[in-house]
Amino acid sequence: MGALGPSWFQGEEEAPAGTVFHYTNRHALARILKAGEIRPHKAMPTDRVDLVWFSTNGIWEPASGRPHPLNPRQPLTFDQMSQVGGGLARLLIDGSAAELGWPALRRLISPEFLLLVQGRGAIWFRANQWRWYGTRKAVPREAWLSIETWRSPKWIEVPYTWEEGT
Repeated sequence: MGALGPSWFQGEEEAPAGTVFHYTNRHALARILKAGEIRPHKAMPTDRVDLVWFSTNGIWEPASGRPHPLNPRQPLTFDQMSQVGGGLARLLIDGSAAELGWPALRRLISPEFLLLVQGRGAIWFRANQWRWYGTRKAVPREAWLSIETWRSPKWIEVPYTWEEGT
């Protein structure tokens, strides 16, 4: 594994057509399942609005890392994320829920973060921003197509009965 994703991976590198992934950790997944929706939140402390983020990256979305406790401006790496919060999880979402593309999202997130990524890391950032989508609305379970957890070297679908709520 590494900073931007696993060093060895089995599976599709892109989300299926018409879908996006919402990446999270297993503790947050339990809260999502209990609530029956993915609720918007500020990914960075200085974001302008609460959002739900999505990506078409089928391996892992490096930008989905939670803030590092010692430096809130720096997201945790793939390795770090896989070791905290109970491990990694993702939901496959109907693409219609992802109403905002990068041009709209960039006006809603942290201006400080945008300045930071224009410097170091700008090449990676520009090469991947086409993958990012979002919404300001909660995403109900009706838009969820599957739930998966990371078991190296691949994502494994988790059985879930919508009526159970767990």
